[in-house]
Amino acid sequence: VDIGDLGVSRHCVTGTYEPAETSFVRNFLTPGMTFVDIGANIGWFTLNAAKIVGPTGRVISFEPRADTYAALSRSLQDNDYLPFCRAYNNAVGGAPGELLIGWHPQLGNPGGTWLLAEKGLQDAYVNDGAATQATQVVTLDSVIGDDRVDLIKIDVEGAEPLALSGAVGVLKNQRPTILCEINPSLIHAISRTDEQTFVQTIEGFGYECRLLTPEGVIGRPFHERHEVS
Repeated sequence: VDIGDLGVSRHCVTGTYEPAETSFVRNFLTPGMTFVDIGANIGWFTLNAAKIVGPTGRVISFEPRADTYAALSRSLQDNDYLPFCRAYNNAVGGAPGELLIGWHPQLGNPGGTWLLAEKGLQDAYVNDGAATQATQVVTLDSVIGDDRVDLIKIDVEGAEPLALSGAVGVLKNQRPTILCEINPSLIHAISRTDEQTFVQTIEGFGYECRLLTPEGVIGRPFHERHEVS
């Protein structure tokens, strides 16, 4: 961890990082399962999952930013998880290639790193004094293939629609449970779509999208909640 990182590391040290999501992952996973972590950052969910699934399971993580990937990799090595965990220093998207990621160092939050899929976004971040890094993009389908997947956690700051557009085979064939952040403003800015369209796309694969709260998964499906609002 980096104690200068106010957004992620300090909460990991105190065990208070994303408690609802952490509880869900811990309660869902059992030994032997396969967990995929898209947007792994320094590895909070990856390490929690590795401890549970154990050597009979598998953890696959993706983290494009070089410094957070280094911390993730070191933690996997120091905890002897490398035999059954694989970390990729890549972004996940709809097609292979190279894109920029950007962040504002002065905010002290490596969780606030964005995939800049369009030139307009890239220019805006560069002109705003943000740090940028080129990263190779892979698709989830190309990495996973026909292998088993039980749970996907994805938190990529508005690039979730882009990432899952390259996972059509996984969604159709492996049918994993998906724990996904939905931030309407970021989805619009980064993926150029809206949350309702995104959810409808996922529901088109036969999924039912519900809300995760500190009390657990509750409420009517996403589309029903919006129809009455």
